[in-house]
Amino acid sequence: MRFEELQLHDATINCITYLWEAKALSVIGECFSREGGKVVGFTLTFDSVTGVSIPHIEEWGPSSCINSANFKPPLHHYIEMQSGDVIAIEAAGFKFSA
Repeated sequence: MRFEELQLHDATINCITYLWEAKALSVIGECFSREGGKVVGFTLTFDSVTGVSIPHIEEWGPSSCINSANFKPPLHHYIEMQSGDVIAIEAAGFKFSA
């Protein structure tokens, strides 16, 4: 699945962890399941991370919810929050599990 096809709209981010030596970033949160509309936990893991930006300005107001996810080849992954902040991750790849 492509990054921008992940069903992350209205998902909530609970925690972001970066492991320096492993160059791995994990986003842990909760999203709605396609089956039954139940809330389930998810982990989004990025590998071979070479850059990350996590602003927390909340220009549109406070929110822990995701608005959209976008990808610009070859390495740029963007998570736009409903607060207006955009989390930017430069990484070779990602894995999503829910």
